[in-house]
Amino acid sequence: MEIKATVQGDSWGILLHPDWQNELIANDSSLEGSLGPALFTAEYYQSQATRVGAGGRNAAWFISTTVGPAVLRQYRRGGLVGRFNKSKYFFISPEKTRSFQEFVIINYLHGAGLTVPKALAAFYQKKGLFCEMALITSLVDDTVPLATICQQFIDKLIDEELAANYARITAQRIRQMHDLGVWHADLNAYNILCTQEVIEAYLIDFDKAQKTKLSDVLRQQNLTRLQRSLLKVCGQQSIVFMEQISHYYHQFE
Repeated sequence: MEIKATVQGDSWGILLHPDWQNELIANDSSLEGSLGPALFTAEYYQSQATRVGAGGRNAAWFISTTVGPAVLRQYRRGGLVGRFNKSKYFFISPEKTRSFQEFVIINYLHGAGLTVPKALAAFYQKKGLFCEMALITSLVDDTVPLATICQQFIDKLIDEELAANYARITAQRIRQMHDLGVWHADLNAYNILCTQEVIEAYLIDFDKAQKTKLSDVLRQQNLTRLQRSLLKVCGQQSIVFMEQISHYYHQFE
């Protein structure tokens, strides 16, 4: 699939969601005049940028855009490599950049009706043989990570019925993602956000996700990854909650 940047410079490219592109055109007929690498820095948003505190190794900020509140995430390396190279990735082509690929998968899922934040813009900037990347997604207000819901269940701050409802909606959203042919590369307890006023679950962070026909093995890999994450964060008492998620997941077959 060919992915073409909406706006390009000599060494950078930006992929825009039509909603934001139309908004920018309405305010400035020249997209090139409105957009550039600065849009993907926290400094651009000044006092309206607040660093995200929980989960993940990526540098991320809550920001305000012309189409509403959003999250700016700059890609960061982890592990041993990250000690020496925090943000540079080997560059092959724009469509092979992780930011452009994540943008496409998120908006495919969003367009199919799955509860994921909309991807507003993706960015890369070449630096020799390497590139740096960033992604801007819409913000889902008033959410807590699934890890928090699980811990509240363990601490008896929510009752069994409410916990079961969260387990059910979480399982349903994971199942929908799989049935749409997407495998999540890191389905942990912080990459599922739960709303509390209305019970819902949003899946986030599709870096390195793959669109493919999912085998039972790949489906189980995602569930096992989530189980490990809940065990790490919430301990052995999380097993009951995870068993509910697994039970409901298979009910949606």
